Amino acid sequence: MPRARAGRGDPTAAGHRVNGGGSGSRDGAPAVQRPWTDPCGPAPSAGRTSPSPLSRQATTPLRGGRSYCPDHAAKPQLTARNRISERDRLLYGTGAEPVRAIAVVLTEAGLQTVDLDEELGATKSADLLVSAGSLPGRLVEVKAASGPAEEHLVGHLQRHLETWPQLRPDEPVSGGVLVVNHQHKLHPSQRAAHVYSRPEFVAALPVPVVSTVQLFHWWRAEDWAAIRTAVLGADLRAAVSSAVTEEVRDRPERPPMSRWQRWRSRGGSR
Repeated sequence: MPRARAGRGDPTAAGHRVNGGGSGSRDGAPAVQRPWTDPCGPAPSAGRTSPSPLSRQATTPLRGGRSYCPDHAAKPQLTARNRISERDRLLYGTGAEPVRAIAVVLTEAGLQTVDLDEELGATKSADLLVSAGSLPGRLVEVKAASGPAEEHLVGHLQRHLETWPQLRPDEPVSGGVLVVNHQHKLHPSQRAAHVYSRPEFVAALPVPVVSTVQLFHWWRAEDWAAIRTAVLGADLRAAVSSAVTEEVRDRPERPPMSRWQRWRSRGGSR
């Protein structure tokens, strides 16, 4: 992958090393081939970067009004500079910025995304409709908070889930996920580990809640299974379990081994 030229969006600029070591630090690990993977440096200036090609393509309306992600195998590869731009939007963006970055991340994880703001109109529903193959879709609501995330943000997704049948009665969804870019003015290492921490509230959460920092960690590690599970949840696990059961059931039954075959399988020799 091409290396990005050092600059404000490049975490290797100004002597930074991956894992936080400086250019003269003995403990700092040498710069790796993908400098976008370490969220070092100050928060980027607003409007400093333009959408990457994949960010634009992931939410570009197609004929018929639908905004699908491109074919996973045929999608353009992000350059190191583009990845830095998407990383900055994911970790520091507000408004539409993290939505577009999340669409890129989910697209790279092999999921189909639809930009509902473009298809239905802003604020009518959640930000994204996400699906995989024949699985039911799930709504993804994206929120940003400069400080700790307020608990009422969960209610936004719940309302969208309640009104979805009126918007698309012939396209049911199986639930939704709230993605929050909380404390986005702080460096990711200084943010709270979890979006919500009040035990009673967390225990009663009606929907999954994922932070953009956690999503970033999965993305940089290319842990696509973790991303798909976080978004599709029980639907994905049920689909995988069903597929395995179907495969086992359809597998032809082996005939019983003869005494000769059993003897050979135990390592017998002439």
